[in-house]
Amino acid sequence: MTTPIITMIHTVFPVVDNLKAIFEKKLRNQPVTIYNIVDDSILPRIVAAGGLSSEIVSTVYQHISSAEKMGSNLILVTCSSISEVVDIVSPLVSVPVIKIDDAMTDEAIKIADTLGVVATIETTLNPTINQLRKKMAIAEKEIKIVPILCSDAYKALINDGDPEKHDLLLYKAIEEIIENVDAIVLAQASMARLLPKLIKFTNKPILTSPESAVEKVMSLLNLGVE
Repeated sequence: MTTPIITMIHTVFPVVDNLKAIFEKKLRNQPVTIYNIVDDSILPRIVAAGGLSSEIVSTVYQHISSAEKMGSNLILVTCSSISEVVDIVSPLVSVPVIKIDDAMTDEAIKIADTLGVVATIETTLNPTINQLRKKMAIAEKEIKIVPILCSDAYKALINDGDPEKHDLLLYKAIEEIIENVDAIVLAQASMARLLPKLIKFTNKPILTSPESAVEKVMSLLNLGVE
């Protein structure tokens, strides 16, 4: 049997090791080859352009096409800021291309009537909300979305290199709205590390994308999930 190949496309480096660890835990020594393509120019270019541009779409397509040519059986795009590009370019390749937040947003639609959506950058917040609204329309369900944009947290992490301040600002923002929503969506995969502390001060669902995305990938490739 040929060993399946999964290629992940990232826009930041910290997510690489996090997802690798989740795959290793879930795979339980099943033979799978995992490749990573990291392009950390994408997010700054999106910010500079004020959103997705044709150049960004072309760049993401080139990475996806490269992953296909590498023999990938499935491609996982790990940045929510470029999730909407997946809808545009996935019909152009012959292998499945999965958004990291797809399973998470599916779950959010099922469990919430009022949903807090948290991001540190507008180019992630808006695509996540757009994806939720598309799924609301398909499900014929009306959900109130409470957006939280913590730009100061992004600056603390990217400009100041201060992850502790980044996390603290996010905790405070979430605490302010947690009583008014049914669940929280952490729109960026890098936020998943907040989960252990968040679940200590609320029993409401806190949805993150990395584990649910890995489980979806494994299900599509008929690999056992822990």
